[in-house]
Amino acid sequence: MTTSKDAARREFDEALMMASQWHQRFIDMIQLKGQVDVKDAARTAQTAEDIYLNLLNTDYKDSRVVYQLATLYMQTNRNGLAIHLLSPLCQTGAAAGHPMQAAWNNLGAAFRNEHCNAEARFAFEQALSEGDSTEVLTNLAALWVNEGTPEKGIPYARRALAIDPAHPQAQWNLGLLLLEAHEYQEGFSLYANGFNTGERIIRHYKNKSGAAAPYWQGEDLSDKTIVLHGEQGIGDELLFLQFVTPLREEFPSARIILDVHPRLISAIQRSFPEIPDIFPTRKSAPEWNEVLRVDYKDGVGSLPMRYHSQRKKHAGWLKPDPVLVEFYKNCIAGIQETSGEIGRKVIGVAWHGGKKKTRTDLRSISLDEMLPILEEDATFISLQYIPGAEKGVSELLDKEGAYLHHWPDVVEDFNYDHSIALAAACDLVITVNTSIVHACGSMGHPCWTLTPFGCAWRYGTKGEDVPFYNSVRQFRKKEGETWEPVVQAVKRALVGFTGIQV
Repeated sequence: MTTSKDAARREFDEALMMASQWHQRFIDMIQLKGQVDVKDAARTAQTAEDIYLNLLNTDYKDSRVVYQLATLYMQTNRNGLAIHLLSPLCQTGAAAGHPMQAAWNNLGAAFRNEHCNAEARFAFEQALSEGDSTEVLTNLAALWVNEGTPEKGIPYARRALAIDPAHPQAQWNLGLLLLEAHEYQEGFSLYANGFNTGERIIRHYKNKSGAAAPYWQGEDLSDKTIVLHGEQGIGDELLFLQFVTPLREEFPSARIILDVHPRLISAIQRSFPEIPDIFPTRKSAPEWNEVLRVDYKDGVGSLPMRYHSQRKKHAGWLKPDPVLVEFYKNCIAGIQETSGEIGRKVIGVAWHGGKKKTRTDLRSISLDEMLPILEEDATFISLQYIPGAEKGVSELLDKEGAYLHHWPDVVEDFNYDHSIALAAACDLVITVNTSIVHACGSMGHPCWTLTPFGCAWRYGTKGEDVPFYNSVRQFRKKEGETWEPVVQAVKRALVGFTGIQV
């Protein structure tokens, strides 16, 4: 005989299944980075969350609901909530209906998202104590990406791939670690897996029969058409575009189409006059493709897999707008004349890089910490593009009397040509690891960058040079060190550059 209690439990379980289905739909959507409507994904996650919360109002002790709600919070970057929900489940072993390994793994992922790596490592190791798991080993490998010691993460990634050789995230993480360790051949061969993990945006183009154009797998491009698209940030796009030239040299009869970031369109068109088809689109089905069909497509980030040995060879490909450069030089000369600084070296400065996910906490320095540099006998020009930079510059002048000329309408202009030209108008750029490094390196313009101990693979793990540029010099922060020794090293280096006496 079915009781009201049985009916209520059945209704509860059915609602939980419905929430799980909405939740899975959201997971499927976020794996298609750049190809889904963000608002639609948010609505899908909200629907799952609403059902979970209603179920908790019915039975706040149901660990299945707590576990799944916490997982959703982790996946929607509400990691604090996820940690507070998952921690008791893991500590008490109360994740009924779910392996404890999964609970510990998700807890570790929430900690990792907040860059609490010690706590994340403990959680992942607890998960691993339940037995080897591709997911856990992959997450452990990810903890060592951009930490300055890739050799510690590589074994975890290889163990994950020994279990599942085709696991995209494990391949991606291993690729990043190998690139950081300068193992470029294998690293770039694995880099393509970013298309399968959502780290590299997929774009769709039609071939000559109207079907989806395939990815280029190294086929002969003679008399063929290939579209190369940007798929990450402006800095990465600039770095990878140096490899367009060796592609053209290998296949001189190929028709190359560049589909670039809209902020870069004028700079790219000027720098590649031999490529007539350059478009500023970020659409999955661009209008030009209705007329101009392609044989193959690929992201510009795939080019180094074939041409990485030619890094630096074409690093001066980016050509700033000479009219803009001259305009900004004249503006700076006017400042120098007004302030009595005629004859001083002009130094561009940027002090804030990245976002939370890409470790802005490591890649940024305060203007106060940079003050020993800014006090020197030079004209300093701000290249910092973030809103609020003007306030920091004003406070620096009020507190320290240090002049850092900042033109927000220039550095925040949507057309990146203005930032490129302003950097080119300077004698030297001193910056943290951010997109202006790649702009300077791509121009072959002098640049000194302040590099944290844990940095992206583009900067390598040691040495003063950047593996992809000839004109960039690194001042590296040691593990556990503050920025002060790095700033003092830059200050000393300025003696030879400007004739400053320190």
